[in-house]
Amino acid sequence: MNKEIQNNNNTPEEVDLGQLFSLIERLFKKLGEFIVKIFKFLLLLIEKLGVLILIILNVLKRNFIKIGILCALVFVFFFLMNKYSDKEYKSNMVVSQNFTTGRLLYTTISRLDGLAKKNDSLAISKELNIPIKTASKIKGFRIKDFMNQNQLERDYYEMMNTKDSLKRMSIEDYESQIDYENFPAQSITIFAESTDIYNSNLSNAIIKMFESNVYYNEERLKTIDIINDKLVAYQSMLEKSETLQNEYVSILKSYYNISDTSKGMPETNLNVNLNNTKEKVDTKEFDLLEDQKSIKLEIATLKAKLENNKSILRLQKGFSEAISVDNFYKENRNAAIITVFIILMLLYLIKEFNVLGFINQHGIKERLSKESKWL
Repeated sequence: MNKEIQNNNNTPEEVDLGQLFSLIERLFKKLGEFIVKIFKFLLLLIEKLGVLILIILNVLKRNFIKIGILCALVFVFFFLMNKYSDKEYKSNMVVSQNFTTGRLLYTTISRLDGLAKKNDSLAISKELNIPIKTASKIKGFRIKDFMNQNQLERDYYEMMNTKDSLKRMSIEDYESQIDYENFPAQSITIFAESTDIYNSNLSNAIIKMFESNVYYNEERLKTIDIINDKLVAYQSMLEKSETLQNEYVSILKSYYNISDTSKGMPETNLNVNLNNTKEKVDTKEFDLLEDQKSIKLEIATLKAKLENNKSILRLQKGFSEAISVDNFYKENRNAAIITVFIILMLLYLIKEFNVLGFINQHGIKERLSKESKWL
């Protein structure tokens, strides 16, 4: 009796397991059928693509001479137009901004470019104070920061070393935040129809154009006055230090009974106890020498800064060797040939598949009315 009850209890579990395995079997079967359908579709697609490629090659083979002649004619046309069209050259100069002239510099170059695009050689001549003959050859201006990738990465990592680690940014974000207009070095490119204009006269004319700006002239004079005041202060400090050092030397000479014949002896050795019977006198002349070195270094730095700030813009590198600029015909020659080739192939494929006949047969209203229940 107990065995029958136990068998009756196990039967539903065995049925449930059987249904589960059956369900899994059907699932895998459908999954396998789906994968097979995908592979069949891919094989069909590859087959159709292969047929299409063969048709294209066949069309190209039958019409190769016609297509080749038309593409060759396009090439000859663009080649001749490029050869006999007006030539254009470009060269660039690099300037250093000693003041924050970025906005003015970019605006001025943009204005000159607009005048060049309008062929207003008279206005360019007045702006740059150059002969009209030279101005008439200028076709455009461009300006761009002169910052290479190595310098950008160096500045980025220097910034990251001093920045809070919780506020780190990528180099792309850092580059997007840089004010390139006020970057010290800027490259100015000039486009012209002749190479004989790229000389020191033109580069100096661009530099001098900014010398007449009232605001930056006032800023320059203020900066120069501040530097001169610092130079006077450091010169006074140096003179006082040298005077005090001479007094120390006199004291040491008197104390150690050093005669004037020993003037060739280095002064730095005067604090050495030359007379063993006397105690050493600490007069701090070595400290004075170190201070004098620092003061002289600061004076040299200020003089260099003063020299730089005498000009609003400074020519860092003159015009590079002029190079030819690709005109419209040279730039678009290959694209034109490819475009003509594609158009011709499409026309021949339309003819091959009789697309126009199909349109004429099925693209009339009466035909559509018969085939559509909505018309």
